[in-house]
Amino acid sequence: MPLANKPIIWTVAGSDSGAGAGIQADLHTFKALDCHGCSIISCITAQNSVGIAAYENVSPMLLIAQLNCLLEDMPPRVIKIGLVPDANLLHELVIWLKQHKLHYNFTVVADPVLSCSTGFSFTKQSLLSVWRYQLLPLVDVVTPNLPELALLSDLAQHNIEQQATQLLSFGAAAVIVSGGHGASNANVTDTLYTASHPAFAINNRRLNTPHTHGTGCVFSSSVAAALAQDYPLTDAIIIANACVQQALTQAY
Repeated sequence: MPLANKPIIWTVAGSDSGAGAGIQADLHTFKALDCHGCSIISCITAQNSVGIAAYENVSPMLLIAQLNCLLEDMPPRVIKIGLVPDANLLHELVIWLKQHKLHYNFTVVADPVLSCSTGFSFTKQSLLSVWRYQLLPLVDVVTPNLPELALLSDLAQHNIEQQATQLLSFGAAAVIVSGGHGASNANVTDTLYTASHPAFAINNRRLNTPHTHGTGCVFSSSVAAALAQDYPLTDAIIIANACVQQALTQAY
């Protein structure tokens, strides 16, 4: 597709020096799905395929400068939010979204990166509080995995539907639960929950591979890219599911 016709999509996330997740995975995904990706970096990580050694946040001033600079001549159709590991930084992003979302009419897809597949945790109560009560009311689609769903909902002892309904009550318009962390060794189910429709689910045979780093990023970025291409949400889930299945099949 000619550049002039490509939908512009932003990712607000951390830089992964190993390029398996974060900003790098998002941009690869956007390109594969024929979108023009722009990046707003929230933090820089020193990581490889097996773990995070260190990370450092950008300043709130630099985060907002990136957002405002892009808005001047590359306004987004969709903004995808990934890792923002600091509550104050996330709060600044919330303020910016409140100022601009309605006027520019962009869709917000949020992936609550509270931990990573290599075991590193970013979970803090202050961060969870900003997610629940400030960010989710601005989110059109949130894409937690099962551990993230339990943390965000604060209903770890309840079932998945109750947890997803809690995120809807916090203000999210739609919740897509990715099921890769489920107990079944045979199948994986991704499920969409909204306030107005029955649940929509896709079930796949589990692919036994250790190379799962970045799958959450690819899934949410694929949803965002499909929405930027004007696919309905259910179709966007099907596309994202296929992208992750293909990525796992060819993982190295």
